[in-house]
Amino acid sequence: MVSMAPEDVAGTPEFDQEKYNAAVLLETASLDIRADQPPTRFLVDVGFNNSHSGTLACRLKPGGYGFELSVGYTNDITDNMTTTKIFHALNDHPDLLTVYYEPGHAYVEGRILFKQTQIAHFPRWRFEDFAGYDVTKEKPPFDKPQEIHEEPRLRRCPRLKERLLQAPVGSPASWVDGKRCDDRSEFVEMLDARSARDQFRVVIVQPQVGEGAYLEISDADRAVDRNTLQLYRLETLLNSARGSVVAIGGDLDVVGRRG
Repeated sequence: MVSMAPEDVAGTPEFDQEKYNAAVLLETASLDIRADQPPTRFLVDVGFNNSHSGTLACRLKPGGYGFELSVGYTNDITDNMTTTKIFHALNDHPDLLTVYYEPGHAYVEGRILFKQTQIAHFPRWRFEDFAGYDVTKEKPPFDKPQEIHEEPRLRRCPRLKERLLQAPVGSPASWVDGKRCDDRSEFVEMLDARSARDQFRVVIVQPQVGEGAYLEISDADRAVDRNTLQLYRLETLLNSARGSVVAIGGDLDVVGRRG
């Protein structure tokens, strides 16, 4: 399952704020599909920050112009508020979704199509050694989903400064000259010294993505499976985010784990 990027929604002739908000939410949500019976039905484990908040049941049923996506609740719900938010985004805006099936067909905007799944690989991965770091520990919880496409818009120093000073975590920190600092004051001071002509680069750290697994799953000769589709979703998000960064003169790098 892949959701439409928010900037693609914003670029449509008739901008719909509610649909845009749903696209932002779905982009930051975890959507893990599991097969069910009959084949037209599938389950979606949902949440934020890789947590499990609940499971939704989805079913394709014939409609007036093809197929309609029907979304419902199951008894497996641990976080009712989060599950409800994701439910409404999926149920109210099914056209934001493309659902891929392993045999090669896909549900796209109310139609069932045979679609050859191809991954547009993200070109700016690099893999580093994370020895000595606990890469299994989750990052601190946030009050609201993080928005990957918000970061390029924060390039303007006043907006970025404001966001840094209003951190969504209780004990914000920063790294200056390779050393961890217990606050962000020096980082903000350096930000104030930047000019509009200075180059910038966004770096996302993804230590849970190992180099060996990435090369194996991205192999062009590999049969399409669940892992392939998950990588497709990740690389689609990264390519879309990089496009936003490049459009304003920067670039985006992603650091995975070596080995």
